[in-house]
Order: sequence, then C-alpha cells, then structure tokens
Amino acid sequence: YHYLNLSKPKLEEPLINEMSQPDYGRVIITGQFENEQNPYMRLHVNSYNLIESITCISKVGFSAHNIIWLYGIHERLMNNLVARYDEGLIPNFFEFLNETMALPVYHDRFGDFREEIREIMMASPDGKVKSIEEAVRTMFDEDLSMNLRQKQQLYELFRNGGTKNVLEKR
Repeated sequence: YHYLNLSKPKLEEPLINEMSQPDYGRVIITGQFENEQNPYMRLHVNSYNLIESITCISKVGFSAHNIIWLYGIHERLMNNLVARYDEGLIPNFFEFLNETMALPVYHDRFGDFREEIREIMMASPDGKVKSIEEAVRTMFDEDLSMNLRQKQQLYELFRNGGTKNVLEKR
C-alpha cells in the first residue's frame, strides 16, 4: 500500500473529539482501500473552506508531491471542489486532481502568483480610485451578498480603474 497523511502539527486528539467541534468544517471522501481504480482519499475542509488535512491510501502509487500542494489552499482554487463533490461530479479525487485545471496549483511558483495578484488587487493603480479590495470590503460591509449591480460596478472599477492594465503588463 501507498499511504499519505498530511495535516497541521497538533497534539493528538481522538478524531471524534475534533469532529465534534462547531468550527471543524467537513470531511469529503472518495474511493475505498481495496479499490485499485478508485483509491481512498479523504479531505478535511475546515470552516473557512481551506483544505486542512489529506489522507490517501492506495494499492498503486500516486503523486504525493502534487497532493501535498493542496494543503492549505481554498477549495475554490480546485474548481469548486466541495460544490462539485456535493453535486456528485467527483467520484474519484485522484482522477479529478489529475485534470489539467489542477496543474497551476502544483507549480512551485503558484503561491508567488497568488501573492502577486493579491498585491495588485490591494493597490490603487493611480492613487485616485479605490482599489478592488477596498471596493469589495465596502460592498460586504453593507451586505454579505452581492447583487448584479454591485458586480457590474466591480467589473467597471477593474476595467477602468487601471487594475486591468497593471495585470496585463505583468
């Protein structure tokens, strides 16, 4: 068997105790221990939708190096992993995580790319217009959901406020 268990450092506690915490999140599982075509993979997605632990068991080898890159990322970066799982669109995590949409996450500079995008969104390109981040915070201070008009305003700010040009130059 090939085995991988990845989680944050912590004092050992029975799993039942951890799962009973109100902010634990949820566990999603595909496969079975003995199934070579659909090996076992368990993902713990915490209450912030970050992948907090990964457990894999397979009779055949798998790319542990790639799977390790999933730790700590938001499930939306994996093409809305949780929603797709809930809809029954992911019967096998190993196959899903080998699709081309996952390749950027496995790149060693993906974290740098995310940080660069974050910096661009936080900055005001010309100092006169709100940054995208400020605009989003203002909208969410008013209400936790965005309506179509607010989405259009954000798009216009992105397109006309200079952020689009900064992104395209990099």
